[in-house]
Amino acid sequence: MTSQLRASARLANKPKHNSVYLKKLKNASEFSISDVIACVYAPDVFFAQKTYNTIFKKSRIRHLTRSPLLTLRCYTQEMEACLKAGNAEAHFIEEVKQYFALDQPKKGLKHLKFSAKNNHDLGTYFYANLLMITGEHEEGMTFMDLFNWRTNMLSVD
Repeated sequence: MTSQLRASARLANKPKHNSVYLKKLKNASEFSISDVIACVYAPDVFFAQKTYNTIFKKSRIRHLTRSPLLTLRCYTQEMEACLKAGNAEAHFIEEVKQYFALDQPKKGLKHLKFSAKNNHDLGTYFYANLLMITGEHEEGMTFMDLFNWRTNMLSVD
């Protein structure tokens, strides 16, 4: 019962599907979680699927990166759309959930590897450290070298 109440309260706070707002999104170069929310709940007639995928892939969902466990109960559809589109931040968030909260390290490492290979700084740093901790030192050092840490120690601080 409480999850239904939370879901309906959350849906009540969704932005109105304003066609002017959605049309402006098509020309934007950077997207936020609010834009993702608007697109997830928008009718399919506004954009082609390719445009939606671009918005989901390039969206900056940094505030969810700061508290990834929030996505266990909230932002599930938004996260699913971003993961499907290949958003590196979404894969990092999913890694934290899978590896640390849901105790599924193999799934977590899969998401983290995707995040690292798509140049998400925090994802790359986590992936390199987890590889070194689990005994794969060579591959971990290869990812650490992406930060040029040998010449600039501040890059990994």
